[in-house]
Amino acid sequence: MEFEGAFHVKAPLEKAWKTFMDPNELKACMPDLQLLEVYDPNHYRSVVKVGVSFIKGKFDFDITIEDRKEPTHARLKAHGKGRGSAVDVEATMDLAEAPSGTEMKWHAEAVVVGTLASVGSRLLRSTTEKRVNEFFDCVRYLIEEGHPPPEKKRRLRRRKRREG
Repeated sequence: MEFEGAFHVKAPLEKAWKTFMDPNELKACMPDLQLLEVYDPNHYRSVVKVGVSFIKGKFDFDITIEDRKEPTHARLKAHGKGRGSAVDVEATMDLAEAPSGTEMKWHAEAVVVGTLASVGSRLLRSTTEKRVNEFFDCVRYLIEEGHPPPEKKRRLRRRKRREG
């Protein structure tokens, strides 16, 4: 499956880049994130709760930033597995200065195999698009306002209490 999009953020290029490259900043916007471990600036691990149709469970992802051209380009690869399924993702992000802010263009290709792939590409695509849109809406707010939207801040506080 391929996904792509673009959006404008009312912030300088450097601020947008810094936020996008900091997983600890972005974690408030990651839908259903259960765990984030940052090994170094280019290697992360995350556990994400996934629910598509009757398939529900946790996926464990290893994420590597493979190419970084500060402050305009990054390419990452991720491999996730869980519930009898696997997901491989390759994504690119390109930032450019624009009138009154920064323009961001992104592209992602995902290959899904196993039980998760059995729910059908239309259902999987619509669920993924919804989560991606939620993520980018939150990130735009985070960059422009300096903090996650109020509903995300509440979820982040609950997550911190669970983690102890």
